[in-house]
Amino acid sequence: MPRGQLIRKKKVVLDPRYKSPVVEKFVTRMMVQGKKNTAVHIIYGALDIVTKKVGKDALEVFQRPSTTSSPWSK
Repeated sequence: MPRGQLIRKKKVVLDPRYKSPVVEKFVTRMMVQGKKNTAVHIIYGALDIVTKKVGKDALEVFQRPSTTSSPWSK
């Protein structure tokens, strides 16, 4: 518990291409030594390959495992 002021949560910036906070969080987690541009190129390249091979929207395919693997809530 901080002794000073409350710690405010940072807002997640939306991804420029897909406008998704999930993709932006993934880019931030994948970054190594502050190389965000490299991480962005890797992720966008992978999502482009997914779009070509599967034929569906890359963002839909990217978010599907996270929704299916999450715990069930009623």
